[in-house]
Amino acid sequence: MARKKKGKSSARKKENTPDRFLGISLLVISILVFLSFIHHGGEAKNMLGPAGEIIERFLYVFLGKAAIVIPFIAGFYAVHILKGNSRYSDGRYLLGFLISVFALSIFMALISAGAETFKMNRVDELMRGDMKKLWNDLPAIFRVMDGRYTFYTGGIAGHTAAGFLSSWFNTAGAYIINIIMFSVAVILFGKEEILIKIGRIFHTG
Repeated sequence: MARKKKGKSSARKKENTPDRFLGISLLVISILVFLSFIHHGGEAKNMLGPAGEIIERFLYVFLGKAAIVIPFIAGFYAVHILKGNSRYSDGRYLLGFLISVFALSIFMALISAGAETFKMNRVDELMRGDMKKLWNDLPAIFRVMDGRYTFYTGGIAGHTAAGFLSSWFNTAGAYIINIIMFSVAVILFGKEEILIKIGRIFHTG
């Protein structure tokens, strides 16, 4: 009996042992991605230079301004992994984060209707000699360094989804579905009480 308890105890201890390599890797990635969104100086140079421009612009291509939450999500996971908190390793939390980021990109596309695109400055360091040829040989969707590329505020994901929802359910219906998506994410996080409190506010108001 004592041996069985000891076995269970060691198994639980092993389960809660932090994966330091994964945690530190995620933490480094979150810091790098966060810094890639920071620009400084009169010419608004990327904090990480050309490498930062590549990271930032490709995230903007697919997720638009919603990509800004990526380093915070990665950092959140990194901290809990290093603390040995196995609770957030459950797939429903990851699914919740994915849904919330996608919903945010759709929301960005919906609220920016009429001004849903933006441009970024040309990256001279990546548009010289062989590097220029490399970028010009890529498909148009990836030619993000020449200053002429048009980014969607909600990224390709948000722009496409918002366009589909708006065409089938009109703008009001698109917002309702967007709210439902955020609500599903909240439920996956196990925070249903937030929805209950919001419901009470609207009911009493």
